[in-house]
Amino acid sequence: MKRLSAKQGVLIFYAFDAVLLLILLLTFLPFNKRKSVASMETALLNPNNVSKVAQIKISVQNGSQNSIRLFKRGRVWLGIDENSGLEKPYVWPADGLNILSLIEESAKIQKVFLASSKVSSWNEFCVDNDSASEVTFLDKDGAILSSLFFGKENKLSGRIYFRTWESSEVYECSSAISSFLGGAAGLSFWSDPFIYPQCLTEYSRQKSESILRHGRLENIAPADHLKPDFVYTKDFENGSVAKFSIYKKDDSFIVIPLFIPGPAFSEEDKAAIASIDYRYSISPATLENLQKDFTND
Repeated sequence: MKRLSAKQGVLIFYAFDAVLLLILLLTFLPFNKRKSVASMETALLNPNNVSKVAQIKISVQNGSQNSIRLFKRGRVWLGIDENSGLEKPYVWPADGLNILSLIEESAKIQKVFLASSKVSSWNEFCVDNDSASEVTFLDKDGAILSSLFFGKENKLSGRIYFRTWESSEVYECSSAISSFLGGAAGLSFWSDPFIYPQCLTEYSRQKSESILRHGRLENIAPADHLKPDFVYTKDFENGSVAKFSIYKKDDSFIVIPLFIPGPAFSEEDKAAIASIDYRYSISPATLENLQKDFTND
């Protein structure tokens, strides 16, 4: 039997390695191809449309559907509770910082992962119309810029399932958006939390005006014959005025504020602030601090 030379042995060894490498490439190439198709870089809201956002509709499923509409007039963000049951919902000043955070988070470029391409899977991922929490961004004319349906969280990946209003595919995205959708993200989350709302105290250098916070928003009105227990008026450095009518109710107090913006505000901003009509509860301790604040004027 003829023995192989050392050179022939090396050549056979390299040929064997080449065949093995080819087999490995053929084995993993389809997998890599599928993996590249299953994920993509995108944003939930086109960054080019950020400046166009003038309305946001948020419908959260947390046992019952809660729907909030946020809208911008001039530079002032306002909100209404679309589930209030009132023929004319109360209009409250919205928290512009939380709204800005939602828009910025939605406009971030991120990697999303395809979970399913079938409409039949929507129910499984809780992105169907009956189960999903919906966030819709609109421009000033009501045209949809982005509408998203968020479902349950993937416990393994830590991401949340979602779909868009334009396609049937279900994807996973960062769960950072969940902080705007949970049960805590209700009226109290989206409304300006301060007794002296930030939209009214703009152009003012006074630093103590935004310390006091109110309680939950209330969809109630006092009887016509009922007079307020307290009435306070607050004048701000920027020329704005706030008047508070306060009614005792059980162990708390209901506050109905009236705001008059100062002369530095634009006509559009003045109209927005003048349209505010809401009421909220405060505790006896908050009332006491409010009374001290007026005493110090």
